[in-house]
Amino acid sequence: MVKSKVEAIKESKAWEGIEGMLNTIWKKKGKCEGNQTRKGSELEEDEDEVGRPWTLPRRIICLGLGSPKDSRVAQFQLALLLIFRDHVDEILRSGSTSPNLSEEIVVDRLEKVSGGQESPKCSVEAFDPIFDREDRDLLSYFGVQAPLENKVGDYPVQEGEPTLFYMPHCGLGLYERVLRSNWSTERLAHLLLCCNELENYRLGMRDSELKESYPCVHRFVNRIESKRLPNLAKPNSDCFNDTAFQRFVGFDKRGGEQGGNDPEEEFFRSLSSGNRSETMTSEGGGEGFVH
Repeated sequence: MVKSKVEAIKESKAWEGIEGMLNTIWKKKGKCEGNQTRKGSELEEDEDEVGRPWTLPRRIICLGLGSPKDSRVAQFQLALLLIFRDHVDEILRSGSTSPNLSEEIVVDRLEKVSGGQESPKCSVEAFDPIFDREDRDLLSYFGVQAPLENKVGDYPVQEGEPTLFYMPHCGLGLYERVLRSNWSTERLAHLLLCCNELENYRLGMRDSELKESYPCVHRFVNRIESKRLPNLAKPNSDCFNDTAFQRFVGFDKRGGEQGGNDPEEEFFRSLSSGNRSETMTSEGGGEGFVH
């Protein structure tokens, strides 16, 4: 089921673009290339920030996947998640920043992980309130942890553990919650998103509405570098439409050095202590998790 989706992605016309993007963003030297790069609307040109290599994650957190046993879209999204993990694993194991992961290699590695013969160096954790026992067993088979606790997006990035948040097609409230739980210069520097292209929310909403209801998304979207993920063709074009890798690059260098205050933490403290972005529920069906 999921393995066939891995094979379908590898055989698709989109695969060359996906593989090229992975080889571009996760490399140790050189500038990020490609004509699909986009910077936030208010970000001033900063070659040091935009050109710096993308952080290689040691951990992937997947939120809002949907049921991999029942949903075709969830199966494709899980398949790509496993491809991402294997790509990162290969870099961590071999030191090569351009691993050539053929379909046979990926499927063989999945077999080894599911058979307990190999442990991934990049840990993966997935949560969705709709997961049942069969979903969690399926995820465990592929080496993906599936805890029961609903943290409603409260996943602070740990020191020394750069983290990719894999969240295609989640709700805007959940993106806000993830960003809010990581709002400091240090944590944002080690946070990557693979999710809906946040710039489109800025274009589709009144600026005042976005700033009032989702202040972290509002600040983040104006200071990001984004690389859109190539999408699959029909009938699977609903799997990764409007999905992009995104990272924060608009660090304010006025603070955080020589004993100065961290401007991002100052922004965080300035946020209202009200109940913004608390719309996700532990029972599912809230704004945060969209399938």
